[in-house]
Amino acid sequence: MKRRMRRLSVLVTPQTFWHLARIAKMAGFGDNLGRVIDKLVREKVLALRGEEAFKRVAGLARYARKEINLIGGYYAYSKELINGDSIFDFDETKLSVNTLEVGLAGIEVYDLLRDEYDIQIEFGDLGNILAYLSIGDRPRDIERLVSALAEIRRRFAKDPAGLMKQEY
Repeated sequence: MKRRMRRLSVLVTPQTFWHLARIAKMAGFGDNLGRVIDKLVREKVLALRGEEAFKRVAGLARYARKEINLIGGYYAYSKELINGDSIFDFDETKLSVNTLEVGLAGIEVYDLLRDEYDIQIEFGDLGNILAYLSIGDRPRDIERLVSALAEIRRRFAKDPAGLMKQEY
């Protein structure tokens, strides 16, 4: 992260300095005006390009789901779950994948992704893994995740007979 950082000098009026200091104090940044400026710039970029960025991330998520479902043994949930009764909407940027047909618990896949492939996802439970996609993710990151899941299936798959079936 440090290698992406650049030094920036900002010359502001006393009134602007006072406003930045108040924002820093309210946000819990202490005297760190740099964090306030960073936050304001990020919010401006999000306001200007947020819809475009969200569409890009949602597109990556749809691509990831399609590719993961093609591997076999995994099921990447999508909007088909919306039924208007117990499920009303679906966050496309969260990649939720059922792993039971591969014969591995979600926590096992989580551990393998972290330990064998240096891929950190959000969590794994008895039968699922969850990965958040964000504005910083690139197509090659998705390819890496899909390839790792395919290799995990090839190298570590077991008979799913002994795994607990669960519904949430």
